[in-house]
Amino acid sequence: MSKQSSLVKNTLIIAFGKLSTQFLTFLLLPLYTTYLATSEFGTVDLVMTYVTLLAPIITVSLEMGTFRFLIDVRGDEERQKRIISTVVRFTACMLALATAVYLLVWSFVNIPYGLYALGATVAVIVSNMFLQIARGFGDN
Repeated sequence: MSKQSSLVKNTLIIAFGKLSTQFLTFLLLPLYTTYLATSEFGTVDLVMTYVTLLAPIITVSLEMGTFRFLIDVRGDEERQKRIISTVVRFTACMLALATAVYLLVWSFVNIPYGLYALGATVAVIVSNMFLQIARGFGDN
């Protein structure tokens, strides 16, 4: 496969993924507005905005580096294992630190829906980490 056809194929795959998630969000909007009051919908949106803001700060966007370095060592199983174990350990440490900071702050300040935000942040970080690892292996 030539580089141009590979580029077109990968661009279409990424575009399809991006458009399908936006379309799904658009389809779920009536469901959200049916079951959530306006203030509740605003709260959900605010919590998800916090999650989107905090996830790359907590992980220092290491998952993007994971993808890049796994591409460089394709075929070298030992180096792949080392990269993945380093990323998983670093992410676990950063999540533990972020959770400890959250619990410390929460003991002084009541953060509404804070546990939901913490849970969603952990889920997004872990999901992104494994997604980039899969992409690094070429299993996207």
